[in-house]
Amino acid sequence: MSKVILILIDGLRVDTLSAVSTPNIDRIMSKGAWTQDARTVTPSITLPVHLSIFTGMTPGAHGVMTNTDIPDFSEECLSLFQWARVHGRTTAMYYNWEFLRRLAPPGCMTHSVYLDTALEPGGDMTIARVAAQGICAIHPDFAFVYFGCLDETGHAHGYESKAYEKTLVRADEAVGYLLDALARDDAADQYTLFFQSDHGGIEFDHDTACPEVLTIPWMVTGPTVRSGQLVPEEKISTLDTFASILHCMDLPCPSQNRGRVIKEVFNPLPCQ
Repeated sequence: MSKVILILIDGLRVDTLSAVSTPNIDRIMSKGAWTQDARTVTPSITLPVHLSIFTGMTPGAHGVMTNTDIPDFSEECLSLFQWARVHGRTTAMYYNWEFLRRLAPPGCMTHSVYLDTALEPGGDMTIARVAAQGICAIHPDFAFVYFGCLDETGHAHGYESKAYEKTLVRADEAVGYLLDALARDDAADQYTLFFQSDHGGIEFDHDTACPEVLTIPWMVTGPTVRSGQLVPEEKISTLDTFASILHCMDLPCPSQNRGRVIKEVFNPLPCQ
């Protein structure tokens, strides 16, 4: 069994990731398995996509289609946080977009910190510092770290703007701070780390079903993860994150799940 950290940068375009210097994201990619050709769900809106990541269900199935919808969690729709809690695992979330508190009903998380920093130039680094302190203090079985500044910059200045590129550089620095903190704490060997985005963007939004929006990076690194580019027969979907994380944690998937475990990234399989 492995503990898991999921890092997500909201609104990250894969072509910008390739064009801008991001040495810390590159560290994840160089040590682990990766693709820059994964696909998100539609509607490609932040809360619906996140509910798909955390339930393994399409937006049509979990019913959250906008950023203001309230999820109806039930036996037919369980979030990863709920499922981990049912199985006695500890969880944590560190984030700077408030609507993400809807990823789980109250009482499911061991540690949760929201800070309203997504519009601040150093907002992601603030989250990284809090996340590093929390994870290294309690070593949760699953932690979610969300950086929201890039998407806010895309909406304000455009997803192909210089401001967007500069914000990505700062988000990469936040990722590096977290990675370094884990290494100093000797926690890195305890965790399998997933990294992805929820969607890309074009012009000033991400509601168009085009490659610039629907294509996302997806990476995994850890003690039992193969290194190298992933070229699976079936394109990796953001729905697959749910099943793959549960697989790492040696937890069964609830029947609602529509994603698959990306078993080809693990060598040997973490649960064997």
